[in-house]
Amino acid sequence: MTEGQVFILVSGIVLILVGTLFALIGIRKMQQRSRIMNCPPVEATVTEHIGERIDEDEGGVSKMHVYRISYSIEGKACEIVMQCFNKKYEAGDKLPVRYDPKSPMAKIYFDKPTAKGISASHERDVGDVPTGIGWFIGAVLFVSFGIYWMTFAF
Repeated sequence: MTEGQVFILVSGIVLILVGTLFALIGIRKMQQRSRIMNCPPVEATVTEHIGERIDEDEGGVSKMHVYRISYSIEGKACEIVMQCFNKKYEAGDKLPVRYDPKSPMAKIYFDKPTAKGISASHERDVGDVPTGIGWFIGAVLFVSFGIYWMTFAF
């Protein structure tokens, strides 16, 4: 095997490994989303409107409100600082929230109230982009390109 063939082969293996890592991250994110969506919402209280943050970039201006939220899970009091796009809540407002039962204090999600009660959809936290599906698309691209690239080695 020539030096060029070895480089192509190793590069292809690296791309496949990166794609596999992306797939594992995607599976983890989708499992987390499933746990959150299958967990019944709890009532949280806005304890403080900490302030607003305005971000401006080439895509426009976005306003982010920052809140201190308190809620109780199985009798255990929890408190978290949460950000929300373009919505204004006041101290004392009650909000339905969902959480990950594996880590209830790590991250919560606002539920969107509907006329019939609480909907299953939630506002995505800023840190959740890209989603599990996005990771899978990246995985398919990396693995496909890795396999394609490795064909040049032989």
